[in-house]
Amino acid sequence: MPWPEEYLLIDSARIDIKIVKGASFFFKIVLNKSDRTPVDMSLFTGKAQLRDFDRNLLATFAVTLTNIGELFLELLPEQTLAISVSPSEDRTSIGRFDCLIEDEVGKKIIPIWGEVTFDLAETE
Repeated sequence: MPWPEEYLLIDSARIDIKIVKGASFFFKIVLNKSDRTPVDMSLFTGKAQLRDFDRNLLATFAVTLTNIGELFLELLPEQTLAISVSPSEDRTSIGRFDCLIEDEVGKKIIPIWGEVTFDLAETE
C-alpha cells in the first residue's frame, strides 16, 4: 500500500530534539491517515541523518517502521558519544535532522525534521 494521498500533500512537521552525549536516543511518532487509522509502513524504507549547519554528517539514525503507523528513530550510546561538536556560544543547536521515508512504489516524503540540541550528561 503506497502513501495515503493526504501525506503527499502535507508539509513536514518540525520537531526539535535533544541528544545527550553518551546516552541512548529514542524517538517515536505515530502516523495516521485522516480517518485516524494507522499508515501501514511495514513495506516502506526509511533513513534519517543528523548534519551540522555546514551539512557534514554527524550521525545516522536507525529507522524502524511498523504496520501500525509507528516511526522510531534511535541512536546508540556509542553513536552519541562519537558526536564531536559542541554548540557555539550564540547557538544552542548543533544542526538539523530529517527523516526520509519511501513507500513501495517509490514516492518519498519527509514527515519530520528539526533542529538538534546537544548536551553533556550531568551524571557521570
